[in-house]
Amino acid sequence: IGKVRKKVAERGLEQRTLVLFISDNGGPTMKGTTTNGSINKPLRGSKRTTLEGGVRVPFVLSWPERIKPGVYDQPVIQLDAHTSILAAAGVQVQPDWRLDGVDLLPYLNGQQTGAPHDALYWRFGDQMAIRKGDYKLVRYDSNADGPVESGKRPVTEAKLYRLSDDIGEATDLTASMPDKVTELQTAWDAWNATLVPLLWGKSRAKKL
Repeated sequence: IGKVRKKVAERGLEQRTLVLFISDNGGPTMKGTTTNGSINKPLRGSKRTTLEGGVRVPFVLSWPERIKPGVYDQPVIQLDAHTSILAAAGVQVQPDWRLDGVDLLPYLNGQQTGAPHDALYWRFGDQMAIRKGDYKLVRYDSNADGPVESGKRPVTEAKLYRLSDDIGEATDLTASMPDKVTELQTAWDAWNATLVPLLWGKSRAKKL
């Protein structure tokens, strides 16, 4: 990465070049992953889970000619990189492409306000998550809560967290906010219905 950026600078293109850096997942800290020196605190969870420790990662963009230094704190997703790069290249996105990502550039340069997404969705095997506003509904690999019987990694029941004051996903609100659980689960089910069938996980095994 350093060599490429150095060459871009040597050719006088640094100001005009959009560079994006993002991790594909959180640090591997859980049994069942190839663990290393990763520390995800204060987030809970690991690579290969839908907890924040598995899906919340650094995302850095640099384009000195177009983007001023700053921090953007609205939820975005890796899918936005595709759409943003197309926009930077002057490509007109066509509706029939059905891209999930949003062009982030107007949000980063102040031309557009508000949140780029009404909700963010995840599906990983039988794990799932939806983040809408401050709330997140999630089913995750129970290995994240500690060792389980060898060879078995059951997915939890749905749990509801308010990330604005519980970034560590410690307090489950499902019992006290059943309407919010229903709202988020309904939204996730509608999104999931637009996807291809699972290619792995117990749900696929049941269908077979």
